[in-house]
Amino acid sequence: MTVKERVPQVFAVGGGRLCGRKAVNAGNYGEITRICAQSVELVKKARAPA
Repeated sequence: MTVKERVPQVFAVGGGRLCGRKAVNAGNYGEITRICAQSVELVKKARAPA
């Protein structure tokens, strides 16, 4: 499932700001995926009705 499918309000996501250069430069896609998934969950919680 893509970020767009999970959070339709998101128009673009920049990998460097989410997970830092080290993971991107190393091609550590497992870590990048983990951090991005964690970020999506935080956005869902923040936008959930009270």
